Amino acid sequence: MPLNDVVMKTGLATQQGRAYGNAHSAFVERYMTRIPRLAKALALPFLLLGLAACGGGGHSHSHAPEAIISGHMTVTPGFARTPTAGAPATAAYFSLSSTVDDALVSVTTPDAETVELHTVSMAEGVMRMRPVEKIMLPAGETVALQPGGLHLMIMQPDDRLVDAEAIDLTLTFEDAEPIVLSLPLKGIGEEEEHDHHHDH
Repeated sequence: MPLNDVVMKTGLATQQGRAYGNAHSAFVERYMTRIPRLAKALALPFLLLGLAACGGGGHSHSHAPEAIISGHMTVTPGFARTPTAGAPATAAYFSLSSTVDDALVSVTTPDAETVELHTVSMAEGVMRMRPVEKIMLPAGETVALQPGGLHLMIMQPDDRLVDAEAIDLTLTFEDAEPIVLSLPLKGIGEEEEHDHHHDH
């Protein structure tokens, strides 16, 4: 069975937001540290399901990074999940908006083997995750890459990212000029602490 057709049944279909994401993230962190390297390829579909739903954030008390505006494209930075050593993949999130119809067609980074565009859907308690060829950006709409929906899967990330503060991504569009985006790397539970301090 192709990896992209793997289906995971979950009892968390009714859970939303950070509680849902953190539960999956914690599972992935524990599981990836226990499986041998030779088994990671077989375990990858299940790990990716957890990573796709993961949430996160940072300890920094500074304001969120400002949006990047280039031509008709606006990119609002989010974050990337800090990978564990030897992890087969991690996820990244941000938002995009365009004043004209466009599409995100690919993403590259020097810090990983490849980057894939993915989406996650839930139907009747069944979670499905699959790569997409492109992410459509209708004019005037904001498209969010976020846990539980559209997101980036950073495949075979370099182990140096375990202790790094950020990852650089180059976004390529159908029409807009490429944009280099630097996303902070954040561990499990850090986003909630950051939001708590920011709200106070």
